[in-house]
Amino acid sequence: SHTLSAFRKEVRKVIQARIMVGERAVSLLPGSYKLWKNHLLFCTSLLERPSHSTRKGSEEMKIMDEQFQNQCNKNRIPPYLLSSSQNFRRYGTTKNAYERSLVRLHKMPAIWLHYAAFVAIYDPERNPTTVRRIYDRALVSLPASQHDRVWDDYLAWLTGILPSVGGGKGGGKKKGGAGGGGEDWKIISRKGSHKVKYGFES
Repeated sequence: SHTLSAFRKEVRKVIQARIMVGERAVSLLPGSYKLWKNHLLFCTSLLERPSHSTRKGSEEMKIMDEQFQNQCNKNRIPPYLLSSSQNFRRYGTTKNAYERSLVRLHKMPAIWLHYAAFVAIYDPERNPTTVRRIYDRALVSLPASQHDRVWDDYLAWLTGILPSVGGGKGGGKKKGGAGGGGEDWKIISRKGSHKVKYGFES
């Protein structure tokens, strides 16, 4: 039977192998939207893996967790960065993967929107300029017919106001489109699912 440390080591090997397979696939077929999407979503999911130090704690442990969370909120630092430096490296690696995917797939609005949502949630510096530049680059790269998709998300991020899902301007406009295919990409964040299509966290 495997010990806990041996099990963790095996899990890390599987993750590394999965990343290598994904990198090999997108290097051989850099224009494949589906390969890039699966690879980027897997890399993003690694940032939400639960910490091994999580335990069923007593009241003292709960108080420590609350103090830790409050300190992170006060300094505008994501808790996952303080709990594991490995996640910091994964953020940089995933961000680099998004940039490489946009070399060939810069006409795909779904990747731009997912990229912006990823940086908005996981950026260690919480710098709004970084997110704004991604949206601006998307508007420059995409044709005018796709700008409404970007603006709905862009304005929702800027103002914090959620566009209507069922009706109005954003209701039935996002079917099809280059690379989007009418599908929602989601980031499972600490607060729930970030729906890139409408630019909000629920």
